[in-house]
Amino acid sequence: MPFFSASASVINLWHYLWGRKVVVDGHVWLHELAMRHVGDLWSVSGEQYTNIVVDFLERARMLQMRNIQPLFVFDGHKRSPAKASTDRERREKRLKNFAAVQGLIDGADDDFSTVEIDESVLKAAASVKTTMVLAVVAALRAEGLPYVVAPHEGDPQIAYIAKRYREYVVLTIDSDLIIHGCPE
Repeated sequence: MPFFSASASVINLWHYLWGRKVVVDGHVWLHELAMRHVGDLWSVSGEQYTNIVVDFLERARMLQMRNIQPLFVFDGHKRSPAKASTDRERREKRLKNFAAVQGLIDGADDDFSTVEIDESVLKAAASVKTTMVLAVVAALRAEGLPYVVAPHEGDPQIAYIAKRYREYVVLTIDSDLIIHGCPE
């Protein structure tokens, strides 16, 4: 973000976060992991989120091993009316790519291993589904890790926690939190 380059500095994130409470934008992690395991999203075995859940928990444990106390915040299933046009554009692009992937899969025999799909199309078709969030939330609950599922988008919830409880630092790549007045 070029606007902030003058006020930015390079830090060792692990040293900075050591011993702190951190609000983690769980949806950002899910998007990253969906991209990493994009092929699993089309799994017919019913275990399409297993690798995503395992990797999510691995990241959470990595924070804990560094004496960092995470609180995970996820977007709710209701979307914000203010972002309706952006959401619509993203959904249309995803659906177009999803149709392309589905067409290739439908055109294949029962052996999906022979289907070659451009990874960029797969990634563009990937999305974070409510069932994915629920799978991760169930795993977090089983591990005793705290989480919040916001009613709409998680950004306002994350900013509220950071402003209300000043001991929390926010861990995200989402610049929307600046708009919501996130302090750190």
